[in-house]
Amino acid sequence: MAETEQNEEIKEETVTPNVDSTEPDYIAWRDAQIREAQESHRQSPDQTIPLKTVMTQFGLEH
Repeated sequence: MAETEQNEEIKEETVTPNVDSTEPDYIAWRDAQIREAQESHRQSPDQTIPLKTVMTQFGLEH
């Protein structure tokens, strides 16, 4: 089997569920980042980059 094919295989026992952190410092930092981004958007909505543009730049469009 080619190396790339091996890399594409995902073994169930190695996959863990994505669980949100319960660390208070992380939660405070995350919430502050969100509030800052929301306030920035409210003050300068014309400076906001549309999600579709960002996804296209990273090759994530579908």
